[in-house]
Amino acid sequence: MAGRRKGRVRRPAGEELELEVERLVNGPGAMARAPDGRVVFLDEGLPGERVRAQVESERKGFLRARVVRTLDPPAQARRAPPCPVVALCGGCPWQALEYESQVEAKQDVVLREVERACGSPPQAMLEPIVGPQWRARHRIRLAVMRHSDAEPAIGYRARGAHEVVPIGDCAIAREELVAALPLARLLARQQKAIREIELSIDGRAQLRLRGVCSSSGPPDVDALHSSLSGWAEQLDLRGGAYAGLVLEPGDPAAGWRVAAGDVMQRIGVAPDMEIGVPVGAFTQVNGELNRALVSAVVDASAGGGDRRVVDLYCGAGNFSLPLARAGAHVVGLDVDEVAIAAATASAVSLGLADRARFEVGVADDRALARLTEGPDVVVLDPPRAGAAAVLPAVLALRPPVLVYVSCDVATFGRDARAILAAGWSFSSLRLIDLTPQTYRAEVLGVFRLTW
Repeated sequence: MAGRRKGRVRRPAGEELELEVERLVNGPGAMARAPDGRVVFLDEGLPGERVRAQVESERKGFLRARVVRTLDPPAQARRAPPCPVVALCGGCPWQALEYESQVEAKQDVVLREVERACGSPPQAMLEPIVGPQWRARHRIRLAVMRHSDAEPAIGYRARGAHEVVPIGDCAIAREELVAALPLARLLARQQKAIREIELSIDGRAQLRLRGVCSSSGPPDVDALHSSLSGWAEQLDLRGGAYAGLVLEPGDPAAGWRVAAGDVMQRIGVAPDMEIGVPVGAFTQVNGELNRALVSAVVDASAGGGDRRVVDLYCGAGNFSLPLARAGAHVVGLDVDEVAIAAATASAVSLGLADRARFEVGVADDRALARLTEGPDVVVLDPPRAGAAAVLPAVLALRPPVLVYVSCDVATFGRDARAILAAGWSFSSLRLIDLTPQTYRAEVLGVFRLTW
C-alpha cells in the first residue's frame, strides 16, 4: 500500500456507488466524485442528478463507471429524447438535455478546457452562435455492416462498439437525406466492397453519395450511378434530386477515385456567394451555421479590408473566398489537391482570381515564406488533431492577428497555450454549435500580437 494516498480505497470492478453528477465533460459522459474524493467519469447522467453507478475500471486518480439507474428526482433540464435508438447509437449522447442547457454546458466545457490549458480565460467570451437543433445537418456518414448473405445493415456505429445501429430516420439530418436512405441501401446491396456511405445535399438541393470501398480496384461506377438514377426517380426525395456518385478506397494510397454524374456540390458560404466543393472534400455539416461562422471569421479578420491573409487548411475556399470578396488579398494552402483545384476554379468564376490564390502543400517554413511576406492575418482551421505541426512556422511570421477555428477544444487549448507563450494575447473566444445533441464544440479564437 506504500504510496497510496490516505483514504483512497481501491474500488473493484463491479462495485456500485451512489453519486451526484457535477457536470458534463468534453466527451459523451458526465463527471461525479466518489466518497473518497476521486473523480468518476460516467457514461451518462445530467448535472444535479443522483445516480447509481457500477465501477468498470480504475485509473490513476480517477474511476470509470456505468450508470445503472437514475435516482429520483431527474434533472429539471432532462427531456425524453425523440430518437428511438439514442440509447444504442453513439452519435447524439446529449439528446436527453434541453437545448438551452446543452449550449450552457458546452460553454462551461470550453471555458474549463481553455483555462486549464492556458492558465487564464480569454479577454472576452462572445455570445454563442446557435441555430436549429433538429433537421440541420446536410451531410451524414453511415457505416455498412455485412453478415454472411443477409441484407447489409446501414446506420451509425453503436456507442463504444463497432456494431452498426440500423436507422430509418435521423432527427438531426435534413429530411432530404432521410428520404434518400433507400439509395444508400441500394448502393450497399449492389457493391459489396463498400464499407461506408456518405450522403450529402448542397445549396441547390442536389443529393450525392460517396462510397468508401475495401476493394483493391475501382468498381463499375457508371453502372451503379445508372441504378441509383433509376431508383431515385421512383422515390419522394422531399425536394431533393439525386445528382452523382463517388467511389474511393479507404486507403488513399491505392491511387484511384472514380465518379459518375455531377459530383461538384454548390455550397453557399455568404449572401449571394456560392463555391464549388467536390464530394469527399471537407465541408461543415451545418450549412446555415457555417455561413454564420464564415461571417464571424471575416469580421475577426477586420472585415477583410485591404489586408494580406494566409488561410491554412483552406479546403475549397470556405473562408478564403469570402475574405477576398471583402477586400483582402488571400493565399490559401491545403494538402487536398482536389479541394485546391475547386477553390481555384471558384475564384475564377467569382471574379476573385486577382485576390485569392491557392496552392497545394504543407505549411512549413519554406512554404509560408514562398506564399507571402508579412501577412496581416493568419487563419487556421485544422483537423481534430490541431495545428501543432505548423504553429512554429506560423508564429515565426509574427502576424498581428491569428484567427483559429477548431473542432476540438482540447487540441485548441494546447495550441492556444503555445500562441500565448509566443507573445499573442487571447482577444476573444466564441462557441459555434454546429452539432447540437452532441458534446462536440466548434470554437473560434482570436489572438492579437502584443510583443
